[in-house]
Amino acid sequence: MQILVIGAGVVGLAVARQAALAGHDVIVAEATSGIGNGVSSRNSEVIHGGMYYPTGSLRALHCTRGRRMLYEFCASHGVPHRKCGKLIVATNAAEASKIAAIQQQGLSQPLADDTAYYIGVFYRRHGYPSVDVKYRIQGEILELDISEGLYYKLGEIYFEGNKTFQPSALNEYMVGTTRARFSQFQHELPFVEADLITGTSLLQSFYVSQGFPQVQIVKLSTIPDAKRGAVDAVVTIKEGPRYYFGPITFSRNPGIPKENFAPKISALTNPPKPYSAAELQNLQRDLTFLFKKEGYYEASVSVTPDFKKAQGGAVPITVDAIPGSIYHFGALVEHQDPRARLRPKFLTARFSGLRGQVYDPDKLTDLYTKLYLTGLFDALDVQEVAEPDQRWPAERRGPAWLR
Repeated sequence: MQILVIGAGVVGLAVARQAALAGHDVIVAEATSGIGNGVSSRNSEVIHGGMYYPTGSLRALHCTRGRRMLYEFCASHGVPHRKCGKLIVATNAAEASKIAAIQQQGLSQPLADDTAYYIGVFYRRHGYPSVDVKYRIQGEILELDISEGLYYKLGEIYFEGNKTFQPSALNEYMVGTTRARFSQFQHELPFVEADLITGTSLLQSFYVSQGFPQVQIVKLSTIPDAKRGAVDAVVTIKEGPRYYFGPITFSRNPGIPKENFAPKISALTNPPKPYSAAELQNLQRDLTFLFKKEGYYEASVSVTPDFKKAQGGAVPITVDAIPGSIYHFGALVEHQDPRARLRPKFLTARFSGLRGQVYDPDKLTDLYTKLYLTGLFDALDVQEVAEPDQRWPAERRGPAWLR
């Protein structure tokens, strides 16, 4: 299926990625010159605490609840984040009075709501899915009324529609999040519905990595059994077709011996490895690096799967490579901290051996490593800048900028 996504913001790119992983042909149209130039780039990257809003206001209540939801989303989806707190500083007398007003709010409704919510989360993570926590503020005292409900352990997990893998292997993805919070020697695990939902996402990622780009986790059903004190789960899976890497061919002469690419290509095709978008991206990156090792600093490599021509699940891959010009190591432009104690031209002398040689990232990395391991530098940053050299009509030189 051909899919057109209008808008290269966070939502548009997420939709395009999911469609591409499912094997569809995707085009993303964007009105601006780059990605994420609209609302997506207006994120302050701050998770707000809500302490500035009036006590009891909807804004205060929604802000604190939204904060909790965002923390949970980040944790369950592996989004890097940090709960670092906030330091509120007054720079004048007027601001000092505002801080005092915030402090005097004391036990506010948002704080009380947070407390009740997180106590409920604690109970649910320990096998009490029906816990109900109510609160009442009496002056400076917070009264909590906790109705625990029944404790449930995690029972059996059944997989419907799975035709490929052993249930025991899939089970590890479903219980992994819960297992991580308890001892590995604890046989009985509590039933935590949120962890099972996270497990279905992990399960889908596993299937995708094993050559099932169109897999769907159709449904997660939970079946409580009060007599056993356990909740069984049924995961309904629609696997879809399984794909492997088929023949990998170049659309044009790559300009360097194809034997150079043989190890990378054979790793995917002999024997055929399950197809995944992640492995395809790794192939593109590895092939690009091989071109750079031959001096093609600005080489452009694209890899395109053709699912329509797949035979027996083997997806042919076409590599379109444009090597560009050969680059050589050029001049070193050095920027040192004024307090640096290295003698002038120290670094220039160390890099002089590369000048004039065909560009090779490995050579630059080796030299960088040797210099850094001397212990002479608190920080050493090498930036490569490609520049044309009119004296070399068929080739180009690029200086290494050292900061």
